[in-house]
Amino acid sequence: MWVNRCQQTQCSGMALLSGVLLLLILASLVTLYVSKVKSLEYQILNNVQSRNLALNAANRGLNQALATLQAKPDWSSPGTGGVLSSGSHYVVQTTDNPLSAGTMFKRAISLSATGTTQDGLTQANVAADAVIYPIVARIPPAPVMIGAGPAALNGAVTIGSQLVIGVNHDGVGQGQPLALWSAPVLSPTANIETCSPAYLSTVGCGGNTLSHVGAFGSDVLASNSAFPADLWLYTFNINASELSVLAQEANVKTADCSSITSLTSGFVWVQGDCDIAPGVTLGSAAEPVLLVVENGSLTLQASAAVHGLVFWALTAANKGPFHIAANNSAVIHGVLLANQQVDTANTKVQVVYDKTALNNLQKSPFTRVAVIPGSWRDF
Repeated sequence: MWVNRCQQTQCSGMALLSGVLLLLILASLVTLYVSKVKSLEYQILNNVQSRNLALNAANRGLNQALATLQAKPDWSSPGTGGVLSSGSHYVVQTTDNPLSAGTMFKRAISLSATGTTQDGLTQANVAADAVIYPIVARIPPAPVMIGAGPAALNGAVTIGSQLVIGVNHDGVGQGQPLALWSAPVLSPTANIETCSPAYLSTVGCGGNTLSHVGAFGSDVLASNSAFPADLWLYTFNINASELSVLAQEANVKTADCSSITSLTSGFVWVQGDCDIAPGVTLGSAAEPVLLVVENGSLTLQASAAVHGLVFWALTAANKGPFHIAANNSAVIHGVLLANQQVDTANTKVQVVYDKTALNNLQKSPFTRVAVIPGSWRDF
């Protein structure tokens, strides 16, 4: 009886011990499984973090390349690199693509950037295609272009008013000069005087005229059917209905020209009257300005000068009429574009074609970089 009881006790103890050992084994297996899962999660998290660091470096390189192209449109990179504060680094490469015939783009370019983590174990690549285009899509062939109004010139027909133009020697092509190009009719009594810039002075053409009041030569193309229907679209490749987009590109946007000085540069947009103070010179042939005067009169005081393109714009039907006036020795070196009737307000307005200044309007800082939609990719 005692023996049987002892054996039963031993059996119970062994069963309990077996159960405890089984639980310990299960607990160990669970702990090992959890440890492996946590280790795997940590590894995944570390890989994701490394991937993000590498991708951030690649994106930083691509954005840096786009910013550089904005400042230097001719820039290229065989493998320019940089280092981020995280220790990750990037390398950027550029490849030029051929341009289609007749395109207004200055350059088509593919960019790729590779980002690498500090330990060198993880890399990410991003790429995009971009185009570089000038704000001024076309260089106007005529020193003066007038696109609206019942007559191309109004105030210039009165005593004391005159429009003096230094021609573009190759404006028509094949060495044929061009001074004025307009859509509306030019009054035969309009007081204009045109000549080669070489003969032009503050007093006019000095008798060496190509065209003058009552005797317009081939350098004056008035009521011309080939004149562009939309001067905004012709000049900036943007519709008149989208001017707010163009205005956002301006470096300076102001309601008048009271703050304009000889130090003002770039793209200037004036919404209202613009009175350029005496002696102020805006731009130069090497660094011209793009001046838009919207719904306002333009006045150049004594010895004032503008080098570049002046767009004298009427954008509201209920505005105006406005005028352009210039005092002694004031001059526009480049072109004057107007989508309204020109009234010189009993003054002598002088415009001299400057090919160098106009060509420089298609270079930095008058170019923009645009990424082609759908071209960005990471891999």
